[in-house]
Amino acid sequence: MFNIVNLLKNSINVNHPRRDRMLRGLARKLSFYMAIMIFVLSFLLSLFASLIFDNTFTATVHGEVESIVRNNASSIGEFFEERFKEMAVYARHDVFRNGTDEEIVAYLKSEKSEKDEWYENIFYVDARTLMRYMPSGDIHPMPDTPFLEPALAGEKVLGQPTVSKVTGNPVFVMTYPIMENGEVRGFIGMSFNMEVFNERISQYKVNHPDSFSYIISKNGDYLIHHNKELILNENIASPSEIISKEEAKIGEEIVKNESGVVKANFFGKSSYDFFTVIPNNPNWKLVLSVPDDYIESPGKGAMQKMFASSIAATLLVMVVSFFIVRTIAVPILKLKHLVDRTEQFDLRTTDEYEKIAKRNDEIGAIANSILTLRQSLNNMFQTIFANCRFIKKEADQNFASIQTLNEISELASTTTENLTSSMQNASGSTNEIAERLNLIVEKMKQLDNELNATKKRIERIEAEAATLEKDSIHTQNLSLELFHSVNMKINESLKD
Repeated sequence: MFNIVNLLKNSINVNHPRRDRMLRGLARKLSFYMAIMIFVLSFLLSLFASLIFDNTFTATVHGEVESIVRNNASSIGEFFEERFKEMAVYARHDVFRNGTDEEIVAYLKSEKSEKDEWYENIFYVDARTLMRYMPSGDIHPMPDTPFLEPALAGEKVLGQPTVSKVTGNPVFVMTYPIMENGEVRGFIGMSFNMEVFNERISQYKVNHPDSFSYIISKNGDYLIHHNKELILNENIASPSEIISKEEAKIGEEIVKNESGVVKANFFGKSSYDFFTVIPNNPNWKLVLSVPDDYIESPGKGAMQKMFASSIAATLLVMVVSFFIVRTIAVPILKLKHLVDRTEQFDLRTTDEYEKIAKRNDEIGAIANSILTLRQSLNNMFQTIFANCRFIKKEADQNFASIQTLNEISELASTTTENLTSSMQNASGSTNEIAERLNLIVEKMKQLDNELNATKKRIERIEAEAATLEKDSIHTQNLSLELFHSVNMKINESLKD
């Protein structure tokens, strides 16, 4: 029993000089592992999101450029439709039915002077005589041209560009029939200067200095282009001295499809070429050339900014996570260490544990439970110490009684020896012997009482020792149950 008490006293004085260094090391490791995990996950998510954003942004830019091409093509188609409407007004004029040659020429001259910004020339062809009337006053036979036959058949014609035999400029011709009594009386024709038209087309581009538009025929012939050497001389789908086979293959994609976009590298310039058929003129296609960097740079720039923002956010999350880890992991590790100390019966409490117990969360609740357990154990041990001191006191008293009993026994033995000697030497001293015998009887009675009292004290000490042993076993079982319960709570908190 005394060895157990000394063991408990010694265990209370156990010291852990490496505790703080160990806790700091574990906190740093846990923070480092969490930071690495968060950084890797954030990096992968940022990279994945950036790629998706880049593709989405590129698709958005593609959609915007496609919309620009369609709108520009519609604008050109509306231009043709407006010209046909103007020509319809001319075709209804009575001068072409009842006017003289001079009146027809005068009318054409007045109309041309008002439309010089668009018209290269305006003319009238009489279907009966095939004579062509010009604003200059020239009246001569109409030459055979590709648009003559459909025009005489009563069709509206938007002819392919060609070089004007009158002015020598690249032009395209539009014709409108003049009807009389259901028959073709003739047709009114207008030729448009391709260079003037090219100035209009040059405005169709995106906000980039290297962007431009051009027009090709349904067969791929260049009709309008800022490089005049290509106009009516080169075909976008046919290899030549200036068009490579690779470029011609890309041109074939433009020719065979009504609309779309191709990754091109015409004449050494990498670009995306968006194309579509022009409304009201299915024989022409408008192509909008957009440099690569206009399509790709915004997406890459936005992706870089997004990626940089993600990295900054990741670093911020890592810093915040570090402090969170220190706020949660360090107290849990300290509580784990406190449980280990309690298991070793080290019941000293410092201010750091009291601070943890003041928290208003689960960690604070666990700390309060552990401190309550430690206080209960401390109270139990104090009770055990008090009982041990009481037992020691009773044992000391019993030892004194035993010493007194030994003295009485020795006295009785001496008295007996003396009595025997006296009886031998003074057989006549009866009265003295009787007195001595009475004294012996009294001493024997006193000895018997002392022995009975000592026996009762010993029985009481044995009963108290048995009770104390039962209490010690119960206390130890209760402590182990509390240790296991607290350890389970701490392990559950660590898992969460």
